[in-house]
Amino acid sequence: MASVGWDLIVVLGGQTALLGPTELGVVVAVASYPMLASGVAWACLRQGEAAGARSWAAFSLIAARPVLALSLVLLASQVPGDISPRAPVYQDVTPSVICAARDLLHGSDPYRTPEVRCLSSLNLSIALATPLQAGPFRDLATYPTLKQARAVARSSIEQRFATAAFPVFGYPPLSFLWMLPVAMGSRGNWALWTLVWAAAWLVLAGRLAGRWWPGLTLIFLLQWGVGGVLGDAAQGNAEFFAIALLALAALTLASPRRSAVALGLAVATSQIAWLVVPGYLVLSRHSRDRWRRLLWLGGTVLVATVPWMIAYPAGPLAILKLIMQPTYAKGIGVVALSAVVPLLPLLPKPVYFAATGAVELVLLTLGARMERWAILAVVLAPAALWFSWRSELKFLGLLPLLAGAAAVGVERRGVRADRPGGDRSRWRAAAPAGALLKRVAGWW
Repeated sequence: MASVGWDLIVVLGGQTALLGPTELGVVVAVASYPMLASGVAWACLRQGEAAGARSWAAFSLIAARPVLALSLVLLASQVPGDISPRAPVYQDVTPSVICAARDLLHGSDPYRTPEVRCLSSLNLSIALATPLQAGPFRDLATYPTLKQARAVARSSIEQRFATAAFPVFGYPPLSFLWMLPVAMGSRGNWALWTLVWAAAWLVLAGRLAGRWWPGLTLIFLLQWGVGGVLGDAAQGNAEFFAIALLALAALTLASPRRSAVALGLAVATSQIAWLVVPGYLVLSRHSRDRWRRLLWLGGTVLVATVPWMIAYPAGPLAILKLIMQPTYAKGIGVVALSAVVPLLPLLPKPVYFAATGAVELVLLTLGARMERWAILAVVLAPAALWFSWRSELKFLGLLPLLAGAAAVGVERRGVRADRPGGDRSRWRAAAPAGALLKRVAGWW
């Protein structure tokens, strides 16, 4: 139910072609997300099994099979349109990464390419660009109109498209390396490439899930909309790789090496993975193999990023600036009640930052004391951005995906712990792993 609930939030928030943003829809979407996150947290933390939980879990797996088959048919019917060269592009991440990959092939520094120049080279609209409250927009309190954005883009041509009003490329190096084989192709080639990887990822995730494969695969398939992992794949968006690797890191918690390497690769692909790292570190604290995990995680990140940072000295600063730049308020979190629907006054940005940080700090503090809260620190880390200045779909939409992957990963780790020499006591302290999975599965 959590994954279906998220899809309804996306629709009500006016983030799809089905329904434009309405005042009532946005309010319901904003208010529904904390309820969704609370339900997932309750399912994870509740001790003991309610009567009939086992039979309900079995029923949910049986019911998932026909729904899964129907979803596969419906999604397969959309693939031809997604891989068409004329398919529209909805996010600026997709062209930015493609331009960075082309820069690499042409021997240029990707971290010096303005977003405006990238969009111009691909004949894409400036409407895709992320405007910053800087340069010509410094004194503009509200989100720039398309007319204003076009005027700034035209005026930047004389400066080789350099303008403070729009960012330069700032994603970690694996983002463009993933897309290198199809960088010189068309929009259809980008989407076909990521969709092939997505199919392989679904098969692998299903195998790792064992008997829970129908439910988990269905959860992932429902992430086809805007901001979802498969929605990114259908766009040819390299952030698909980061999100897919995050899911694999949670699914393989039983293996310190595989889990840490998957997370390290995700961190080296997109800043979206950075949200999960603090919770993962706290979770590792409860395991005897924590140092092995940390070594694999740190080593993977260093190997995947340092050579490129040496080759492109502008990279480290550009990557940091991407998360610190003066953006406009956006999203379907609490800020939407000010930026989208004018029901509340828009507070200073530090207030939203402090609220988000406080929630994260509480999760990490509780996680350091109790392992079941450490698991929630991983699952709910993106959900805390509901309080933030930028509560975008790609952040909040990680909740059902991480919840499903972590539930399976905890069960797999519990099985491993039952073997002789396993770290049994610590991992059982949270709650019976099978019970945890069944309670969370009930929300799907």
